[in-house]
Amino acid sequence: MAWPKIQLNALYRKITSNRFIHRSCNYYSTLYPEIPLSQPLPDVSLPKYASASVNNSKNEVTQLANGIKIITRPCYGQVSYIGVIVDAGSRYEMPYPKGISHLLGKIAFEGSRKFRNREDFIDKMDKFGVTAQGEMHRDCGIYSISGFRHGVPNMLEAIADTILHPNLSDKNVEQQKTALKSELEYIAMMADSETVLTEMIHRAAFGNSSIGFSKLAEIPDYTEIDASSLRHYHETLYTPNRLVLGGVGVDHQEFVQLAKQNFVDDVPDWFNKPSSKPVTDTAKYLASSVILDLPKAPATPTMTEAMMPELSHAAFGWQGVPYSDPDFFSLAVLSILMGGGGSFSAGGPGKGMYSRIYRTVLCNYHWMFSCLCLQHSYDDDGMFTIYASANPEQMEQLAEVVLTSVCNMKNGFEKDEVSRAKRQLQSILLMNLESKQILLEDLCRQTLSLPAYTSTEELCHNIDQVTEKSLLRIVDRILSSKVSVGAYGNLKHFPSHEQMQEAMKNNGRMKSQTRYSFYK
Repeated sequence: MAWPKIQLNALYRKITSNRFIHRSCNYYSTLYPEIPLSQPLPDVSLPKYASASVNNSKNEVTQLANGIKIITRPCYGQVSYIGVIVDAGSRYEMPYPKGISHLLGKIAFEGSRKFRNREDFIDKMDKFGVTAQGEMHRDCGIYSISGFRHGVPNMLEAIADTILHPNLSDKNVEQQKTALKSELEYIAMMADSETVLTEMIHRAAFGNSSIGFSKLAEIPDYTEIDASSLRHYHETLYTPNRLVLGGVGVDHQEFVQLAKQNFVDDVPDWFNKPSSKPVTDTAKYLASSVILDLPKAPATPTMTEAMMPELSHAAFGWQGVPYSDPDFFSLAVLSILMGGGGSFSAGGPGKGMYSRIYRTVLCNYHWMFSCLCLQHSYDDDGMFTIYASANPEQMEQLAEVVLTSVCNMKNGFEKDEVSRAKRQLQSILLMNLESKQILLEDLCRQTLSLPAYTSTEELCHNIDQVTEKSLLRIVDRILSSKVSVGAYGNLKHFPSHEQMQEAMKNNGRMKSQTRYSFYK
């Protein structure tokens, strides 16, 4: 029989009252007097914990007869993540219309041999709780699907179909070009400074080739793309020796058998034919500048002029290292040590507020809207960058502050900030690898680009091996290169590239056109 609501309320008030809690504590404290918390209670059975197995996180790797590599990682839970990474991307667009890789990423899961369009794909795969996405980067393309474990055979069949048999008909290509135009207009409207500066600083550092190519299509260029050029790009780059299949939360042997069915037995004729080698250039660091001087920098439509001040934005870059370089981990720790962020960050402390840029830049110069250090690494080169934003009138001071902060790295580092940066980098690494999606990308990227997979334990060990001496060594390598600059907005007060090159020879100090230097 259900209790009346009045009695339940009275009982709740009784057991939550301070008097009741106090009496309960007195009772149990007299029942087990003078037993410290570090000792188990008598006559109380000890808890039984699940035993950890070292093999639970062991990777398994297999290479199929046609050259496709497969890597899997067992994982708990009822959801599996599977994916394919392709050695493609915008860096291979030399003989093609620019933006062709971006458009090919848009076509993913938008129609293939077994699925008429996106709606048909969703109707057939929804029962497996599937989420699918395709994305193209500068150095690779990533296709991934997540869903229930029992749907893995169907998921792998779907991902193979969209990779090997995409709908590249004239009609579908034109439809996706329309969708691409809307996406580019949205990116331009949102005016995200980090997205814009990333493309500008890559172009400034590496020129109009290789990783200097933008991963985003540009409105004047994408209209030249047609079904024929897409098909040629696709058949040239999507070959077995350039593909890696990955799975998280799958049985390796079953996954290998499914891969053979979909990527060996049922493939188009062009897939097994030897194709011409893709045309690409090795990345060459050029240290130039890309400047877009506007009367007024575009502002995001979610902010009014009263809410968001007028800002100009700049990115400064120096030659970094590829991810196979021995100093790669030193550069990663250095990027975290420099840190930075915005002048305001919601969510409370704990996001790099003890980093050097926060302490020496954002806390000292109220007019600096944001200042952030980032690292970009690729197979053959890399870049160490700092992005910053301020009012147009402060852009000369902004350049001087950033260049001086970079030059001051050669003066050494405190033991505490080095230790803090190493712990923070390890924390970021471990937290990201808790995500199955990020873990899948890590498995596939390492298998594609490195001779052997580097485990999480090895990564953390390599980070621990970073010392102040190794940090100074990578600083010397950075400062031995010339600065690259990308900037947009109202740049009336922004110094020229030549002035900044001269400033780097003077510890970052600008030869100001005004009577007094900013630091005097």
